[in-house]
Amino acid sequence: MGLDAVGLTNRKNIGLRADEIFALLDRQTGQTCFEDPTVERKYQHQFKAADYRVGNIATVAALCEQVSQLLGPGSFVVQKVLYDGPHSGDHIPIDALSMLSAELDSLIRARYVSPFLQEFISKMGNLVRATNQESNPIVFC
Repeated sequence: MGLDAVGLTNRKNIGLRADEIFALLDRQTGQTCFEDPTVERKYQHQFKAADYRVGNIATVAALCEQVSQLLGPGSFVVQKVLYDGPHSGDHIPIDALSMLSAELDSLIRARYVSPFLQEFISKMGNLVRATNQESNPIVFC
């Protein structure tokens, strides 16, 4: 078990053409899916704009401890991203991405940042940029 963070491609950017009428949209996460698995497979490589494997439960706990020391246990990153290893189904809405981005910037400027935490900051930053571009939230799975 572990934690993955995903930025889904905006439905408008998938290029569904004639299959548009069969596409279902989860308005909360921006996920596009199909009831017909054959049609779903046709687009399976286009659904993710960006993804990041944060890590297993121990990795998430270690990152949580480091971020808590630098930003405090009440920080957005701790409360919304690293609070638990597997929090599948949660998401960070588009209007909260600026808070996440600001805290990632604060972490970059911290006095001591381990290589492990540097990777987290970089990959989460990439994910924030991709989700902003797609106008979709970050989804955890």
